Amino acid sequence: MQNVCLLSVGIMISCKTELLLIHKYESVMKNGFEIEWASDAERNLSAIFDYLESRWSEREISNFAELLETYLHTISQNPATFPYYDRKKNIRRCVLSPQTTIYYKEITFENRVVIIALFNNRQNPKTLRI
Repeated sequence: MQNVCLLSVGIMISCKTELLLIHKYESVMKNGFEIEWASDAERNLSAIFDYLESRWSEREISNFAELLETYLHTISQNPATFPYYDRKKNIRRCVLSPQTTIYYKEITFENRVVIIALFNNRQNPKTLRI
């Protein structure tokens, strides 16, 4: 593999083949909450990168990965930044882009955030399972 980019969120992208390789979905952002990925969120992310790989350039894929890393860093540093989706379940949502929203649950007493889903906003909202 050449030109490998490793982001602090545990995502590695082979810039040559534009493949997403999911290596580790648990990371601790510097002085922040631990980020943990639910299996559904992992599948969502993989599907997003598969789609990007088939339709977009290497640069656009890299831009998306950097945007994701920036927002995950913000979530890790201050999970309360984004509004509640479901206050009773303590689930928040972060609009990553016009096409994608991150849904996550803050577990304050454990200093942990669980990414529940990355949702394609062009889909029917009734298909969102949280």
